[in-house]
Amino acid sequence: MNAQRKQLAILWFGVSGIFFVVLLLMTITDRLNGAEIYHAWTKFFFPLVPSLAMIISTFIKDEKAGIKNKPPASPFLFKLTYILSAITVSIPLLLLLYFPFVDPENPIAYINQRWIIVSVIEVLPFTALGFFFYGNWTKKREFNED
Repeated sequence: MNAQRKQLAILWFGVSGIFFVVLLLMTITDRLNGAEIYHAWTKFFFPLVPSLAMIISTFIKDEKAGIKNKPPASPFLFKLTYILSAITVSIPLLLLLYFPFVDPENPIAYINQRWIIVSVIEVLPFTALGFFFYGNWTKKREFNED
């Protein structure tokens, strides 16, 4: 399970780092200004923060509890979670990376018109991520025998 968690964490933190750097460069170079800065950061980066916080808090919780390893989840569930995560972070990233190549008159409207694509898919991986990073699915059940 820890290896699976690490792969998911690398995906989420790696892509989040790209978002951060691109948005920072766009902000510093005045590609975005005024209200555009707020809208770009809240659309592209801030939605990633809850998932990143959940990932970090789980690693810290397990470290404090001395948990070194958990049994891995099924390969199907891991692949499903990884693919959903990759889609969820890739589509907004592609939209953000495409943005500098167009020169819209109103960048906020340009982003908002295309955001429906992101809104539809951004909720998909969160339940599966919660399972990997916050679920206590390995807890053994106790049965009462009469």
